[in-house]
Amino acid sequence: MLTSNPLEQYILPNAPPTVYYIPSFLTPQESTTLLEKIYKTPKPKWVSLRNRRLQNWGVLAGHCPLSDPLPPWLTAIENRIAALGIWHQHSHANNCLINEYLPGQGILPHEDGPAFHPTIATLSLSSTCLLQLYPHGQTKASHTLFLEPGSLLVLDGEVYRGFLHGIPEQRVDVLEGVVNPVRDFGKEGGRIERGTRVSVTFRVVKKVAKVSVGRVFGKRV
Repeated sequence: MLTSNPLEQYILPNAPPTVYYIPSFLTPQESTTLLEKIYKTPKPKWVSLRNRRLQNWGVLAGHCPLSDPLPPWLTAIENRIAALGIWHQHSHANNCLINEYLPGQGILPHEDGPAFHPTIATLSLSSTCLLQLYPHGQTKASHTLFLEPGSLLVLDGEVYRGFLHGIPEQRVDVLEGVVNPVRDFGKEGGRIERGTRVSVTFRVVKKVAKVSVGRVFGKRV
């Protein structure tokens, strides 16, 4: 479990161990500026998949860790995250995965896998969504988290190794049974329509040979 004081106040007591959530890590203006940087990226940087498109920055799994540093606009954000002490023996993350989800898009339950050290930090931009946690070997979610725009979610250690995480493919989220407070959202029957959401996930690539970068219910993604 993380032991740095700055983050301990954000642990979610009703979630599995080592889930941390900061609801307003970025201000609205900071979020807007980051989105502008993401969408000004040349089109060849985007990779389109069936249910989303993505950008991959920095060191890629299976590649030399010194080959491709993060650009300055991502480094500035990562420095703030690193100041929380989340990377343990590592000073900084060296990889950033950016996903764009259109309304109704999501991602199957998966794990980031052994190519990375067991900590991920994800910023949510532009829209809310639900993220669900699945204990290994189970196909039913045990916990549901509500992610707000500008929030930072950290999955570390035990929850990284023991759970899959996924986003349901739906246009409307029902805020029932979520493990973190939802504040002013969902006043109309606890239902929220999704907009286009962008996630920015920082990770530490291990200095290892090529390995699978993630699995969906035991399958590679």
